[in-house]
Amino acid sequence: MSNRPDADEPLRTVQGMAARLIEAIRAVQPVGAYRLAGWSFGGTLVFEIARQLIGADQTVEFLGLIDPPPRTTKIEIPVQDADFLREIVMSRHPHQARSHPLNVIDPGDFDAMARKCRELSLLPEQFDSLGLAELREVLSRYRLHIEASNQYEADFIGIPVHLFIAEEGGTARRSRAEASRGWSTVVPDGQLSIVPVAGDHYSMVVNPHVVGLGAALSHAIRQASRGQPALLAPMLSQLGNPSVDD
Repeated sequence: MSNRPDADEPLRTVQGMAARLIEAIRAVQPVGAYRLAGWSFGGTLVFEIARQLIGADQTVEFLGLIDPPPRTTKIEIPVQDADFLREIVMSRHPHQARSHPLNVIDPGDFDAMARKCRELSLLPEQFDSLGLAELREVLSRYRLHIEASNQYEADFIGIPVHLFIAEEGGTARRSRAEASRGWSTVVPDGQLSIVPVAGDHYSMVVNPHVVGLGAALSHAIRQASRGQPALLAPMLSQLGNPSVDD
């Protein structure tokens, strides 16, 4: 009997998730060069995918991490789904933390929390069309990803990496070490490009900010395919993102 997990069975480690995705990738494109990019937990995931592909003697031409979780900080997950949803919403409105109307809702009442979030138009756009059951499924998947990310110990990778960080997270006001969220310690010296992108963690991947993100990604990929350094500053300044830390 095979010990291989069923294709529909959720995996609980970054390494296992990456290995499963590599099977799918190589079924379509058996050999590199590969160009990889992932948003949020997907950024952590593509880092491990790139590491495993390189370990299999494959070429990774481009690696982009789009606002990934911090590499060196464990993220605490609220026990109650209602609290978890409130934390996601409040991360987008930290200046309202003390007086926010969500604070008076019972932390165990998920339905009430979700209704209030919709009433106040606080949910990220990606959540707007989801019913309550679907929203709970998304939160369950988020829990799984955060737990996997908390356990993951990224190894050094010997290729350039582009780190696209949401500007509304205060990237422009941080030091390079803070902005890199710990990823600079597993990338060769001088090979990590930190690219501020308009929006917050959720809005950077939807209109209108996704246009700037797409342009930045396309430009970086073109430069990588030519074997050139990613000179992003002139292009990003035209998109309203004036600072790039190379």
